[in-house]
Amino acid sequence: MSVLNFLMDIPLNLTLAYAYLSRIFGLDRVHLISSVGDLNSITYQDRHVYLAPSLFAKEISESVSFDIINNFQSFSEMDISTVRFYLDTFLTNARFFIENNVNIPDSENYGGYGEILVRDFPLPPQYKLL
Repeated sequence: MSVLNFLMDIPLNLTLAYAYLSRIFGLDRVHLISSVGDLNSITYQDRHVYLAPSLFAKEISESVSFDIINNFQSFSEMDISTVRFYLDTFLTNARFFIENNVNIPDSENYGGYGEILVRDFPLPPQYKLL
């Protein structure tokens, strides 16, 4: 079984992740994808970490297969159309979707901003919220 670790985020967060992960795993095992061309030219290797900006979401979904997609505390901070885009883009071939998002109504969260609750995520019909 191969393990492909792929992190997609905004560029500023990726630079911090690159510095941190490279220090832990070594420069030879952490790869920063900086262009769409990189997605096609990379020879994906077991137990390496690949970092790509969210700008390449569509191209990533077309060139890399994932068994497990994990969203960690970012969907609730997006608008519903952006959440729908990511779910439609990445859940077409993934077997499992793990999400960890805040699920607190607006009146109770500490910022007062309009979070999208997990129960309102537009999950494709083949996925069930547990």
